Amino acid sequence: MTNPIRRIRVTLIIATLVALPAFVAAEDGSLAVPTVIGNGTSAAQLEVVDGAVPLTLDEAVATSLEHNLGLVVQRHAQSRVLLQLAGTFGIYDLNLNGSASASESTQPVVSSLVATGGAALTSEQNQFNVSLSRLFPVGGTATVSFQSTRNENNNAADDFNPSFTQGLRFNFTQPLLRNFGRTATERDILVQRYSAAIGQEDFDTQVEQLVQDIADAFWQLVEAREQLSVAQESLSLAEELHNNNKIQVEVGTLAPLETVRSEAGVADRKVDIITRKAAVEDLEDSLRRLLNLEHGELWRVPIEPQVEEDTEYATVNLEKVIDAALAHRNDIRRKRLEIKQSEIDAKVARNQLKPELNLVTAYGYNGLGGDSRDRATGIITPGGFSDALNQVLEGSFDQWSVQLNFAVPLRNRAAKARKAGADLTVKQGHAELAELEQNAITTVRQLARNVESAAQQIDAARLSTKLEEKNLEAERKRYENGLSASFEILRIQEDLAEARSREVAAVSSYRRAVVSLDRATGELLGKHNVKLVEPFDLQNADYRDVASASDADGLAGRPADQPRIGRVRSSTESEEE
Repeated sequence: MTNPIRRIRVTLIIATLVALPAFVAAEDGSLAVPTVIGNGTSAAQLEVVDGAVPLTLDEAVATSLEHNLGLVVQRHAQSRVLLQLAGTFGIYDLNLNGSASASESTQPVVSSLVATGGAALTSEQNQFNVSLSRLFPVGGTATVSFQSTRNENNNAADDFNPSFTQGLRFNFTQPLLRNFGRTATERDILVQRYSAAIGQEDFDTQVEQLVQDIADAFWQLVEAREQLSVAQESLSLAEELHNNNKIQVEVGTLAPLETVRSEAGVADRKVDIITRKAAVEDLEDSLRRLLNLEHGELWRVPIEPQVEEDTEYATVNLEKVIDAALAHRNDIRRKRLEIKQSEIDAKVARNQLKPELNLVTAYGYNGLGGDSRDRATGIITPGGFSDALNQVLEGSFDQWSVQLNFAVPLRNRAAKARKAGADLTVKQGHAELAELEQNAITTVRQLARNVESAAQQIDAARLSTKLEEKNLEAERKRYENGLSASFEILRIQEDLAEARSREVAAVSSYRRAVVSLDRATGELLGKHNVKLVEPFDLQNADYRDVASASDADGLAGRPADQPRIGRVRSSTESEEE
């Protein structure tokens, strides 16, 4: 007699094995993976005002992020990475297998126990099998299978003819050494998560490069327009001198030769203005190209950069910017992610050095049915498929087995080689990371000096401008008193123009040096109020995260004091966070 408590216990265990994978599959399988991460950015449209396009640096950054085609391409590339990540979760899909077969055979009778009336023994068999299996995170595989077989022959001595045999089996195979554990099972998932995170770092790098290019082009245009203003001021001074000379020549207080000299000075400055105007237009076109503006009115009217006057210049805290670079630079964060990928492979390779020891358990129920013949009376009692099925469902006849399988290569050279190679990859990654950090420190130190040097050059250039202005004023008085000549005034005017030009160049150099330092420390996006939106925590993503990701890289319409690109990750967030 079957123990009822034992039957209940076994039934509960079986129900748990069957229900758990079914629940997970229902949770995962009904979701679809998006093909696009985001919709780009949302920025205010540029407008023409009084025959020009007023443009701030923040507006230029937002416009470029909205229209840049390279970012669109990168988003599609990241979408493919996420699709690959979604595919790795397929190891936990339920696997449904089935088979059906029919066969017939004829053979001579070789036993007196076979009663065929002198005819050959003819047998027919029809078989149907179906199974459902699923992998578990610890490496084990659970399988539920059902088998049904119908046998019929012309042997009158068989008690059941035709006969039906059926069986319900519950199997669980669990590796105990090699391939045991979540890391070995989910190696592809873990690696692909880091690949997605690395792809995000690549996207971040492209955004940073675009912002730096925009900032550099913007400040170069600002410098070119200010240099044009300096040239125009110099022309005004030369024209003022020339007009004064003509008046003095007319009244006879100055020799006509002086007007020739002053007129030559005016001509030289006009040539300089023509050159500088062309430079401004070239830089405007470069900025339009980076903004990816459509050809039309925005390409026909000038761009007027809107810049606030610099009142003070930042002092660089060298230790602080070095710490920021080591924590936030994309190349360093990317290398750390690559090392984590390598560490996963190294851990899996160490696991493969272990012997193979698998626990195989099985439990099931059997059933038998068919037309039965009473040998004493010869009476046939009808029966069939349902009899065997009822026996299985009632648990009338059960069976179980437990098995341990052990195997190990005696030298295991392949696994040892893979493990050694994986360890070397990790060591190489750490060496490359140390080199990157060293290069980052050197670069940041150099760029910090550039910022400080540029700030000092601004002070020196401004002092030089003031002195040249005083020098020009003094020379004018000498000229008015007949103690100087036109060529001296023109020379000092040129010196003043050069001093003002150096001041403009120094300010522009400082601005671009700050941009380069911010890029080197990984703080460029934060300085320009840009935050990148990740679809989710890439390093801990599950299938639902990947499937529900949408509008990941879009710039939402936000107030000016809110991040424009918009899980949101700050440009200064490290991967450990």
